[in-house]
Order: sequence, then C-alpha cells, then structure tokens
Amino acid sequence: MPVLPTILPLLILNNGYSYLAAGLLITAYNVTSSFTQPVLGWLSDTGGLSVHVSISLLISGVFVALMGIASTYPMIMLFAVLAALGTIPIPIAGAVLLMIVIPYPWKSLNRHFNRIPAR
Repeated sequence: MPVLPTILPLLILNNGYSYLAAGLLITAYNVTSSFTQPVLGWLSDTGGLSVHVSISLLISGVFVALMGIASTYPMIMLFAVLAALGTIPIPIAGAVLLMIVIPYPWKSLNRHFNRIPAR
C-alpha cells in the first residue's frame, strides 16, 4: 500500500515514533495482507465469495484515515491491520476480471505445457 510509507514521516514527526515502531506498522500491514489473502482467494475460488472493489477501497481508505486521527500507537497498529484487510479483495477482483476479458486462458497454456495437440 503506497499510502502507509508516505505517512510514516508524518507519524514519526507528530507522534515521536522510532524507526522500529514505524517499521512495525508496515510489517503488521504486510503480514496481515500476506497471510489472509490466500484464505480469501481460496474462499473466492471454492465458495464464490466476492467483494466489490469499491467496498475494498472504502474499507482501506476509512482505516487509513482513522490512522491520522488515532492518538495511541496500538490504535494506529490496529487501523493499519484493518486497512490491510481492506485491500485483500483487489487482486481477487483483478483475477476475476481477467477471466472475463480473456475466457479460458488456461486451455492454451495447458496445451503448451502438456503438449496436448490442438483440436
């Protein structure tokens, strides 16, 4: 998320955070996103779960905005983690849109890699 590294100098200056504390915010964001995105992708593939991109951006934007008015470090950390949860559906929506635009791309790849003759 490009917003979080952009506001880190502001958080360091206004709240007096160390570089370690600022780095932990980015780490919490990235770890949350990395561990929960495969789970939501699996739920999308198997159960048909889908979240519209506008909802995803709204969730992420609200929690990034709340980071600006939070007064304590644990609250800012919580909002960073919740903002990460908001950005998870974006790649899943991109994959769904790719399948709509390019129908069945795996058939041509399957023929190429498995050397199945074209019919």
